[in-house]
Amino acid sequence: MQAIRKLQRLDNQWGEIARKQILFTIEIACSSSTFPSGTETLIEDSIGISLKDVKEVRYREGNYPGEFVVYTKDERKISISLWEAVRHFKDHKSYRCLSCGDWMSGLADISVCDGDPNIFKSSQQETSHFAKHGSIFVRTETGAKVLEWARETDALNIWPTTVAGVNLGLERKRNRRAYYEGLKALIPESPIPGYQEIIDVVPDEQLIPLLNKND
Repeated sequence: MQAIRKLQRLDNQWGEIARKQILFTIEIACSSSTFPSGTETLIEDSIGISLKDVKEVRYREGNYPGEFVVYTKDERKISISLWEAVRHFKDHKSYRCLSCGDWMSGLADISVCDGDPNIFKSSQQETSHFAKHGSIFVRTETGAKVLEWARETDALNIWPTTVAGVNLGLERKRNRRAYYEGLKALIPESPIPGYQEIIDVVPDEQLIPLLNKND
């Protein structure tokens, strides 16, 4: 999203094309961006399947919040709980991801995240007490118009809500950002110029059990 916004601000032919052609933007408010090695080692080391035998991979298949599923060329289906995959992926994040200051895709017209604030905990249970849905954050007037169109055309079932409780993904990202700010490291700027995350940093190993207990 940062690349798109930079492109639209260019004072040249490409910037003009981007401003005319890209009518609105929607971005997933991710909890992480993982190197390919995360998926590769999860399949080979944790599940025990050679990559050459893999036909298809699904990251969140099945009942909400989903499972990590591998389909093999000999028609086998092997799944692993989402929380196990999340824990594995955390060791394969890029530096830019770990130091990201844009926790909820603030540069998009609309950003979307899980309605369940703690899918890590939900994936440890047999059934989630949340029905599958997403939380939509309207960032701009353009985003508001798009959402109103979706409501009027019944493209989405929409109801108002508030961001209540603790969102595990958000809290993990805030802690990572604060950690790198404390190191005075060279990190990407946040959407709010000069903003710093002033919190006591809690490592993932302590934060996840704490939020799972309090949720």
